[in-house]
Amino acid sequence: MILPFFDQAPLYNAITPRIQANQFPGAWPEATTIIKTVLCPSDAVGIKTTQQGFHGNYLVCHGSSHNGNNNTYAKTDGMFYPLSSVDFGKVKDGTSNTAMFSEIKLSLDSIGADGPGNVECGGSHDLRGRYHNGYHGNITFTTMRPPNTDVGDALQYCNGNPDAPCRVCRSGQQELHARSYHTGGVHIGMADGAVHFVSENIDQGVFQALGSINGRETVSFP
Repeated sequence: MILPFFDQAPLYNAITPRIQANQFPGAWPEATTIIKTVLCPSDAVGIKTTQQGFHGNYLVCHGSSHNGNNNTYAKTDGMFYPLSSVDFGKVKDGTSNTAMFSEIKLSLDSIGADGPGNVECGGSHDLRGRYHNGYHGNITFTTMRPPNTDVGDALQYCNGNPDAPCRVCRSGQQELHARSYHTGGVHIGMADGAVHFVSENIDQGVFQALGSINGRETVSFP
């Protein structure tokens, strides 16, 4: 819906009929279109496209916990979840206290397993940042843990590496954490339009409060 605001109106016009026709995104030729606006220039992986389309670094926030099992359309405590209809009036914590989006680190598809006991997974898919097919919860992040946490992500398909670790190689629970290559933290876009650099040393409870829309918390930024 926001593609026209990225000077991508032709792409929006091309894929909207495909969405309305319930076509599988893996078959869209437009899905490999690279949108540099949503790529972080600091990400070591760089531009990434797969058989199911372009992957980007910026994701919306689904709240302060994992977002349920695969494809269950779980309602979470954040602004965005499958089939959500959250408007500003439902953000009871206030738009200046609620996270809307942040950044993640990408990982390549089709990589070999590495690390002790192959805990850094290898395989044919890594779903993080896969925009065109969000079926497995790969387009939202959680504030469950602070930015750049050592705890790995959990997705249905997760190819971990030292920069973007996976807690498990395959998981029904969807848990994707904010990460960046910027020293000391990540950028967080708030629901009021402000962008803050949030330290990776932020208190876990405070960071969780950023993710929820109705926890009655207030958060102060320096």
